[in-house]
Amino acid sequence: MDATVAHALAAARLARRDNPQQAQAQVAAALIVSRALGTSPELCWSLYAQGQLLRDGHQPVDALAVYGEGVTVAQALHNPPLMAHGLRHLGDLYCELHDYALAETHLKEALNAYQKAPNPTPLDLANTHLALGTVYQLMGSPDNARHHLREAQHRYQALQLSAGVADCLQRLADLD
Repeated sequence: MDATVAHALAAARLARRDNPQQAQAQVAAALIVSRALGTSPELCWSLYAQGQLLRDGHQPVDALAVYGEGVTVAQALHNPPLMAHGLRHLGDLYCELHDYALAETHLKEALNAYQKAPNPTPLDLANTHLALGTVYQLMGSPDNARHHLREAQHRYQALQLSAGVADCLQRLADLD
């Protein structure tokens, strides 16, 4: 990754909670450099960072557009894990907007892309299963919800992430 972009995105992650304006400035700088590089992973990550800041700022419609642009870049790069990352966040956003059908579509695409990757990140798979389980729970599809919530629970257990396990167990209990 370009060092300037990497530095700006790292600074933005650090500032995201405590200083959103600084985070926005860092992401804006990363986007300038990334756009100059053209279609690249740096551009994708910069767009995803911008999308997250918009989401943090309660601007989900704007975040959808930015994440969508990032997914388009990832598709052009033929990079399934990078595409899946954006699709997962699009699914989360559609869920927040109560458009469960679009959330399901994007999350299923994300899961499929992660599973096609040579070495999918276990946490990404766990998070995607949790999001799908949540969407199915909200859609009133308990069998599908249980399947994905149990899969997420097992993956979080393997990663020793107790908060993820607890979230899954609570959602599973809510289904009964």
